[in-house]
Amino acid sequence: MVFDIAVLDEQPAIALGISEVVSSRNDLRFLGGFSTVSDFLAKYPEPTNKQNQQITVVLATHLADSSNPLENLDSLCTLGFRVISYLQPAESSLASQIGKRQCCNQAIYKTEPLTSLLSVLPHDRQSPLHSSENRFSDSARHPHSNHLILSPNERRVLELYGAKGLPAKIVARQLGLTRNTVNTYVQRIRRAYAAQGRAATSRMDLFHRFHEDFPDYEDTDVNLG
Repeated sequence: MVFDIAVLDEQPAIALGISEVVSSRNDLRFLGGFSTVSDFLAKYPEPTNKQNQQITVVLATHLADSSNPLENLDSLCTLGFRVISYLQPAESSLASQIGKRQCCNQAIYKTEPLTSLLSVLPHDRQSPLHSSENRFSDSARHPHSNHLILSPNERRVLELYGAKGLPAKIVARQLGLTRNTVNTYVQRIRRAYAAQGRAATSRMDLFHRFHEDFPDYEDTDVNLG
């Protein structure tokens, strides 16, 4: 079975990069890049939800018409499309709202390598949009029964780097650490989660692992000065 992939982003270069990733898989077909939802629907006005479910849309939050990202998501969901949200690190607060949409239980940060998209795109045997690896499942909002025990510094690194999506250099500055030390902590945390059988290969994985292990966490503003 071949799955169709479309990219909605205001930057054409993003669609070009994703098209190269999609072309590496025989079970994926790239439909094109579109700068607005209207442009996409003008070319692919599928008549039924069942047909639309064969198309996965990689949806950026910023489109050329400055439209509302959640309204864009809702319109695509209503038409039956499967959606993968493509977020900037600073937009991690949107994750909980995105997760409430049944058609969109996958998201990835733009700071992740493009190859990370392959892990969330549909594949021939089982679509990740319905798999047990659902990144917006109930487990992302409730305590995990096998939560990771972290040192204070590891927890802060996971919070700032994973939950808030800050770059390693900003995390280092916030915590008074070197960038190499932050990267070492991140690698250690990824390995620890992997040892538990809890995927932590992407930034979005770390976001959900943090909220699984610290369900009572309340976000506060971070001083970047």
